Amino acid sequence: MLKRIFKIVVYFLGLCTLVSLICTACFDDETTTYIENVGPNEATLVVPDEPDSEVEVVVPEAEEPQADFVFIEGPECIMADAANYEFTNYIVGVVQNNTNKDYDYLQISFTLYDANGNVVDSAFANVNNIKAGGTWKFEAMFFEENVASWELDEITGW
Repeated sequence: MLKRIFKIVVYFLGLCTLVSLICTACFDDETTTYIENVGPNEATLVVPDEPDSEVEVVVPEAEEPQADFVFIEGPECIMADAANYEFTNYIVGVVQNNTNKDYDYLQISFTLYDANGNVVDSAFANVNNIKAGGTWKFEAMFFEENVASWELDEITGW
């Protein structure tokens, strides 16, 4: 019985040695590196096969996120003394919905400033039913005549 167990152990050790030699011969390449995913930002950890080599972390360049809404015309401020706008002032332009979502309601708002940087008014416009990829030609009306500058507050919708 001992002779049989000894024989099985010797065969097992010989088989393990043979498999180890084959693996070493086939995969022993000094330039082999191991690459593992290490995070949600798709960074990779590159570990060289050589013991004294440096480990490298490779982080892919982040793509710039695309805005949900972009101006394809304007915005531009038109004061009452300009042609076609006799009694009111407007900020006009065209906005495109860059999302894959249809919006039942969309609103754009601007803050208006005087020459000293004081807030003097606001302008807004809204519209219903803007489809995904659709455009909206807006006119945000305001009455204040002492406007030196303005800025976009937000474009919101649902």
